[in-house]
Amino acid sequence: MKKTPEIFLSHCWSNKDDAEKIYNNLSQVGVKVKMDNHVLNYKDSIVSFMESIRDCDFAILLVSDDYLKSKNCLFEVLNLLKEKSYDNKILPIILSSAKIYSPIDRIKYLHYWMEQRDNLDNLLKSVNPIDAIDLYTDLKIISNITQSIDGFLKNLTSNLNITLQDLEKEGYKQIFEKIGFIDISYITELINISLIENIEEKEIELDKYLLKFPHNTFYYGIKAETYSKNGKLQQAKFAYEQSIKMDENNTSSLNNLGHLCHVVLKEYDSARKYFEKAIRIFPEFTIARLNLGVLLSQHYKEFDKAIEQYEAILEYDYNEPKAHNNLGNLYKLNDFKKANFHFNKAIELEPDYIDPYINLGNILKLRGELKKGNDYYRLALKRTTDSKVRKFINILLKTHKG
Repeated sequence: MKKTPEIFLSHCWSNKDDAEKIYNNLSQVGVKVKMDNHVLNYKDSIVSFMESIRDCDFAILLVSDDYLKSKNCLFEVLNLLKEKSYDNKILPIILSSAKIYSPIDRIKYLHYWMEQRDNLDNLLKSVNPIDAIDLYTDLKIISNITQSIDGFLKNLTSNLNITLQDLEKEGYKQIFEKIGFIDISYITELINISLIENIEEKEIELDKYLLKFPHNTFYYGIKAETYSKNGKLQQAKFAYEQSIKMDENNTSSLNNLGHLCHVVLKEYDSARKYFEKAIRIFPEFTIARLNLGVLLSQHYKEFDKAIEQYEAILEYDYNEPKAHNNLGNLYKLNDFKKANFHFNKAIELEPDYIDPYINLGNILKLRGELKKGNDYYRLALKRTTDSKVRKFINILLKTHKG
């Protein structure tokens, strides 16, 4: 077992917030987490995608009602189940929406997939198979899911699973034990401290932590975050530097220090250096690429290089809405067709993400399409309860240009 195992985090889009929480909690204590928004990426073959999962040591399955009704999620999982050692590799986390512990609940999922199979089968009877090869492939996938869903659910319920809430309460102890961390007490203690919302209480607990455990890179990372939230910016910078000094491959601290240097301290060259180093270590570190793209476009005016960062994200995660939105912003002045495509793709992927609505409304109004632009502003209004954002959108509605 590698000292720092890699975990693939499988989830459906509707549970992205919970997935992000797990990703952040595990990443900040050095666990490498490969998170994919929709399990199958755009233009990825199933074979290559499964190979990327098999490259990981473990797979967390964030099981919800939507997950169990997702063809992509279940196809990936059921192929993973074909591996001989799958039972040791899978780490299920059961969300409250997944009702799987009684036969009556489980049969509802079987009925769901039977209905999906039968509906598609009936529709395909009026189609020439030569003209619908991909649809027949979908039918085969859904048929395989229908045949396997009961066994998969039975397997889940026959093992001791844990809820996300209980997992957080214990500081992810069961996950760490399962993936083979020998001494997990210093990690679980740090995660428990990181979940404390009150800054003063968190600082006290961090001081107490040093009475039990020695300084380590993750301690300094959480200490730096606490300093930053408390407005102690130079102390935060120093703590991040100490975190990186203890482990130069701590990508989380590298990214966070880059963000601090960029947004707060205005030390742009240092920010760029930290973002680029984090990406060299972990090429699929999406937040670092997003941060670097913003820095390159806003400060250095290196728009082509910013586009490269966002397009690199879409190569391994085509369903990242912020990458699409940021690309739309870069294309909006000279390529309306591309900008329009990326803004709409961001909206499609995350309907509650306000930025692409406003950005698309702005460029439409700049093109003289006032009604269409205002329509997007109104869609944004329906999606947010933030009073400041709503006030800003209402101002935009009164303007003739975005």
